Amino acid sequence: MKIIGVLFATMSAVQSWTVPPNSFTRSHTATLSSHVLRMADDGESDMEYSVSLGLPPLGIVFEDIGSGFPPKGVEVIALTSGGQGEQCGKIEIGDRLKTCSAVKFISGSSNFDIVDVDCTQLDFDTVVSAITSNQPKFKCQSVEMTFIRPATKKTDEEASE
Repeated sequence: MKIIGVLFATMSAVQSWTVPPNSFTRSHTATLSSHVLRMADDGESDMEYSVSLGLPPLGIVFEDIGSGFPPKGVEVIALTSGGQGEQCGKIEIGDRLKTCSAVKFISGSSNFDIVDVDCTQLDFDTVVSAITSNQPKFKCQSVEMTFIRPATKKTDEEASE
């Protein structure tokens, strides 16, 4: 599995989707919604949760899940110290990105919508493009993301119960 760079380091490669760092909104909150997705053979279940972070850079390092075709989405492999991802207190290494908000242009016009993109079948580059499309010029103030924490991944608090 190859490791792909930090999300904010990748932004320079997607210049058509970025704005200067000093214009980013720095608000970040973690929503409290969590849902059980599926029960594993051992009786444990995956957990789904959503966060709303300010605009990029987010301080989340993603990596492609597996290799080959079709893509299987991305997972968190690191959080930048002091970054929005770490500060929200909800995202952990090993979590998989399920959806994120993105700007989608309506074909044949200059109109656009902000949509939720299913990231489970996308590769790293496409996910980063979707995340970095959230910009103030499109009236975006945050990036909405839904993650899945696999049942085999437990937090220290859950393990002590």
